[in-house]
Amino acid sequence: MTLTVFDREITVRNEPRTFRHDQRFLTLIGVDELQHTFFRRVELPEMRELAAALVKRVHTGTAIDNPVWVFVFAHGPGSDRSISAETTHALSVFSPATEGLRLQHFERAGETLREVPALSMTTRAVPDLDDIRLLHFSHFEIGRLPRRSIIWEFKAVTWGVEDVLHRRDPRLREAVLLDAGKIGGAPAIGLYGDQIYATLLKDQGQGTGGHCGNDDACPIGEQGCVPVPPRDSAGYTCGEADGGDGWIGVVNAALKLELLAAENAELDLVRRFITEFLPRYPRGRQYVALYYAGSRSLRRDRRAIEQYVEVLPELGSALRQLLHGDDDSVVLSTELRDAMLRTIALHRRVRRPPFFWRFRRDLALRPDSRVFERILDVVEDDVRAFGGMRRSDLLRALERERAVDVRAD
Repeated sequence: MTLTVFDREITVRNEPRTFRHDQRFLTLIGVDELQHTFFRRVELPEMRELAAALVKRVHTGTAIDNPVWVFVFAHGPGSDRSISAETTHALSVFSPATEGLRLQHFERAGETLREVPALSMTTRAVPDLDDIRLLHFSHFEIGRLPRRSIIWEFKAVTWGVEDVLHRRDPRLREAVLLDAGKIGGAPAIGLYGDQIYATLLKDQGQGTGGHCGNDDACPIGEQGCVPVPPRDSAGYTCGEADGGDGWIGVVNAALKLELLAAENAELDLVRRFITEFLPRYPRGRQYVALYYAGSRSLRRDRRAIEQYVEVLPELGSALRQLLHGDDDSVVLSTELRDAMLRTIALHRRVRRPPFFWRFRRDLALRPDSRVFERILDVVEDDVRAFGGMRRSDLLRALERERAVDVRAD
């Protein structure tokens, strides 16, 4: 077929496939439509032809060499036959590298696309769907995502580095989320699974769970799962039961264990706190970035989940006090502070059950685990400092910026 890319016609042998992301997911992040159009098994000469079309809009002096996986991110209504330069807001290009895949990420700056150095790196694993959504929305502010947008995906027939790729590499997500200006897509992380949708939307209707089917651990058809995106779009890994969002994972586990009833979860209150309140403040934006960067490593067992359930009522009261209370009121009581410190201590100690390690390396040996430990240090210091503080003083503390380095060595 013939495809128009930035006013240049290129030929792609395979017809594209298109799917649209779960409507419940779209409702929760506040958009109307997210279309995903992908071309699979694209021949390398066709990929080079695509790169030649894209580089015409890239800032002078920047090359796109040997691409094997390309994402074009655009806003507005999508077309299956034309990619417009005017509506394209970002571009991600993956090329083979010695240790994995080299990522070049570009964002619109005036009439051209400029490379973003902080997001251009070598990743040792294929990014998952949450990572791709983060890159897609990183150009926008939280709560101001485009109502309609499209992700174009082109995957080469062969990469040449498949044998060196790992299951997961946290560095791409960290690079996006630890940049306060690029966390627009953070509220979209980990939003899949019927229990989560039912709890957040107060809707008990059942549907198919997303983000499954791309791994032997959760084959298509089991537990109502379907692949999102379809299996042949790219090498997305299967979503773990806890999703990409640590808090959602804890609540989901509590619901499954029947330790918590959906009507008592107050998950929507926590989500509003994370996605609407915290981003107003410099330190709050940092909390959002740290939260999502570390949520994949959230360690827990039944004891940790029971601790969460125990503290939920008081936590909900504290959040309402912070959002709507009097300036002289105390938000973080001594009791709640002590409960939160106990939960942090549990996160430091909990390890996965023995059978888990047959499939994954010990998180304690991985960079993402070291990042998580540093995040716990930051959170513990602030919980101790904010205990007993008046609401007005706490809000002033959130206004103050501070430097925190939690990246893995």
